[in-house]
Amino acid sequence: MLLAITFWSPVLGQTPESQLGVSREAYSAAVDTWMTLQQDLPGELKRLPAEEAQAKLQAAEKARLAVGRARLDYLNGLKAAYETGAGRYKATGDSRNGTKALIEGADKEMLSDLDQATMWLDEEIRSASANRPRVAALQKQRAELMDLRSLIQRRGRDLERFESELSQSNANRAALGRAYGELAGWVASASDAAAKDEEVWAAAYAKMRLRIANQVSERPMPRREPEPAPTPPPTTPAAPPAIQGPASALVPNIGGIWVLNNPHARKLPSGAYEPASSRLTITQNGTEVHGSFECRFAVPANESHNPVVRFDFTGRITNPILRFAVSAPLKGTILIRPVDAVTLEVSYGISNSQKAGIDFGAVPEEGPQLLRRALR
Repeated sequence: MLLAITFWSPVLGQTPESQLGVSREAYSAAVDTWMTLQQDLPGELKRLPAEEAQAKLQAAEKARLAVGRARLDYLNGLKAAYETGAGRYKATGDSRNGTKALIEGADKEMLSDLDQATMWLDEEIRSASANRPRVAALQKQRAELMDLRSLIQRRGRDLERFESELSQSNANRAALGRAYGELAGWVASASDAAAKDEEVWAAAYAKMRLRIANQVSERPMPRREPEPAPTPPPTTPAAPPAIQGPASALVPNIGGIWVLNNPHARKLPSGAYEPASSRLTITQNGTEVHGSFECRFAVPANESHNPVVRFDFTGRITNPILRFAVSAPLKGTILIRPVDAVTLEVSYGISNSQKAGIDFGAVPEEGPQLLRRALR
């Protein structure tokens, strides 16, 4: 998820020639370069030869690392600017020279900064609409900023009534200093979220490299004429490693019970909830698949989110992509990707999760759960 914030404030001393402006431009340029390389990457990895696909992937990954570095530089500069503002107001909080006009000007600049921050949060909320925990965390931040905005506006009305009281002016300047400190803390939390974002992309690129390697290993060998059998077939033939399905494609054996146990699961600083346990039960008859999935997320006791996700699914294996429809009344799909003989990647998306009382309606494909086989 990309972070793009543009602030201009005389209080912070930001100009197009400032170091903060330079770091912002560098971040924007890094994003543009990465998006150009990333735009058609999934399709190119499927159709290009392995060597060219690896080169494309390496270039995109290198550009993504540059985005992470540029974003961190920009956020660090922004945090330092807010901390400078907080220190300036804290240092002058005891002065007896404060005036109503000075505080009103500072309030106006603060409201401008809050409007910019709110616009960014609105964009982030729209971009993360499929990630309910992330949306909830962003909406909480937005509510806190709106509360701060109301505080500033209410303080402005108070100043009209208590203009003659210098103590009120000093108290308001101190509150403004605290507000800048809170914005500095908010940017620090954005830096933590950005670090998690880079971890997700690193994992995604690792999976892309694995898929390229798998594509190479799965390419058909040159066809050879079968050699005549030297002896008659045995009375009890050995079981084949996989079942023959449509168009003579090998059908993976995914039947059985698959589990995930994470006793240390918790709510992350970014606002995301880790899965504490998952159980996937699959009954497979040839290409016909029936299954049930149940997952419990690590929701703290003081939060009201429903931690349990439970649904059934059914379908037929017709191609290497094992995507099956979730059973009614839910609407959605579950995607299953065999990693090896004992590990599955599981992700899902439910479009009517709220109507069904499910608070965790999606596990994205780029961040699937890893389940291991318990029973065949």
